[in-house]
Amino acid sequence: MINISKPELLAQLIQLQTEKCQDTLLEVNKTEEAKNSDSKSTAGDKHETGRAMVQIEIDKLKQQLHLQNQTLQTLRRIEPNQAQNQIGLGSLVQTKNALYFISAAVGKINFEKETVFCISLISPIGQLLLGKKEGDSFTFNGVEQHIIKVS
Repeated sequence: MINISKPELLAQLIQLQTEKCQDTLLEVNKTEEAKNSDSKSTAGDKHETGRAMVQIEIDKLKQQLHLQNQTLQTLRRIEPNQAQNQIGLGSLVQTKNALYFISAAVGKINFEKETVFCISLISPIGQLLLGKKEGDSFTFNGVEQHIIKVS
């Protein structure tokens, strides 16, 4: 039986997501600064095309930052010390094959020498796990998994 500190796992995820947001915001600011410092060129249309391309990049970065902030907000809503009998947001689920943290779509991370899949409730496997309890089973990608522990 794997024994992971859910509060510490959540704290690490929040820290990682906060760093992602900060990095993306820095990239937005640098790109906007580069766009604004680019002086008017005599090339005319080429200059405007270049500025438009940079603006598209800025818009993409801002959208990415928005999604990262939503993920961070989801993580901050989790109460890590709340006891859970049924799987829902904030559940740490151990199966024979994997360890899942029902939180946000962060992906696979290594924590305390264990691989943890941080998934959202709207993911396919999150939907299969929602509402299940210890002892229940589910099938994902043709593989049946047995829920050993929910915390």
